[in-house]
Amino acid sequence: MRTTQLFTAALNKGQALLPEVHQLAQHWQPGITAQKLAQEALAAGYLGRATEARIRDVVAVFSRRFMRGQPQPVVHIQELAKQLPTAGIFTEVCLLHTAAAHPELLAFLQEVYWPAHYAGRRDLPKEAAQDFLREAQKLGRTGSDWSEGLTERTARRLTGTLTEFGLLGAPNRQGTRSLRPFQPHPETVVYLAYWLHELHLDVPALLAHPLWQVLGLQSADVLPALRRLTLHNWLTVLSAGDVLRLEWTYPTTTALLHDLTHRSIYAVA
Repeated sequence: MRTTQLFTAALNKGQALLPEVHQLAQHWQPGITAQKLAQEALAAGYLGRATEARIRDVVAVFSRRFMRGQPQPVVHIQELAKQLPTAGIFTEVCLLHTAAAHPELLAFLQEVYWPAHYAGRRDLPKEAAQDFLREAQKLGRTGSDWSEGLTERTARRLTGTLTEFGLLGAPNRQGTRSLRPFQPHPETVVYLAYWLHELHLDVPALLAHPLWQVLGLQSADVLPALRRLTLHNWLTVLSAGDVLRLEWTYPTTTALLHDLTHRSIYAVA
């Protein structure tokens, strides 16, 4: 399923930003605005020695990814940040919401990164992201033509973001990055299932949602992955003929995460 949202160059303001997201999530409060969050971060100094302009950029990126929509992802990111380090489950959940907020990143994962993995390739050349964005402009997916400089910068941000999330290695002298092995934690898989359920999707729409592809799950992989989750008693998959139903052990995603971060054997990766 190809995303229809227009691509942006917003990744140029910040890539994964995992340490910053971890801090901001812990200091976020319900009802706070991005402007107020930036002011408090600057006053408290918990983002280090960054300039005021940089802090405002970082908070704007944080707001774009985690403070929009209902329910706001920041509620869940905060639960994770209070209990877990930046590695493992926290990183994977941040990857999901980053891809959701940046259509160019989601599309790059769907159309370039994971197809390369499935084909057995070991690395991505520097040109992969540049060619992807140039083709996107030809197809009208950016809304307007980008300068060559903007295209090259955004291409570097695409691959740099995936490097910071652990999906790509650091570039060699030619700019080629290795494809790193990736297997999502079962907690991340069940988180996404609950998150999509809270968006009031029916079962077919939930199973077909493009965010599964961020975790490397193709459409045929999703239902088997959910069936494996039943071993943890996080949800139940019921089927009778062509009728499929999901039953949820926890009333909300927040309740799920509270239990996962306090009792799961995978809580610290």
